[in-house]
Amino acid sequence: RLEIPGLDELTDVGSKRCFDPNEETCLLTQLGSGPDAGEKQFYSRQDYIDILKYADARNVQIIPEFNMPAHARAAVVAMEARAKNGDATYRLTDPEDETYLLTVQFYDRTSIINPCLDSSVEFVKKLVREVKQMHTEAGVSLDSYHFGGDEAKNILLKYDNYPSELKQRPFSKSP
Repeated sequence: RLEIPGLDELTDVGSKRCFDPNEETCLLTQLGSGPDAGEKQFYSRQDYIDILKYADARNVQIIPEFNMPAHARAAVVAMEARAKNGDATYRLTDPEDETYLLTVQFYDRTSIINPCLDSSVEFVKKLVREVKQMHTEAGVSLDSYHFGGDEAKNILLKYDNYPSELKQRPFSKSP
């Protein structure tokens, strides 16, 4: 997890675990985290800049990974909490979509970014722009980044209710 300016929910909600069945203040606990692992776990913006400088001084290149569209549950839940507070600018799932799917981790579509939404595209733009700015401030170029893409092969096949032209957006194609 990384602090992204303007997307406070990523750290306020998506970086901590607690017992909140509605997941409006945190992600549900799992994997032995206990009933209230409320401590936020993320790299601050300054942590990341310091890591970049440290690595660069040792000729190590940091390649950030934006794991999506699958494995994005923390981001999806965080942006849904934001939407519930009145700002759907970066909403990553369509609340009217009734598509049923189950990931290998036994999560529903709340762990997958819907690549057909304009708000998802805006989220990705914001994310990349902010990380690029951190690299610029560190004096370290951002030559490449990794988008994950694993376990996303059939996501678009399940979203039958979206027109095919929306499925052709550049980042919506999965391997």
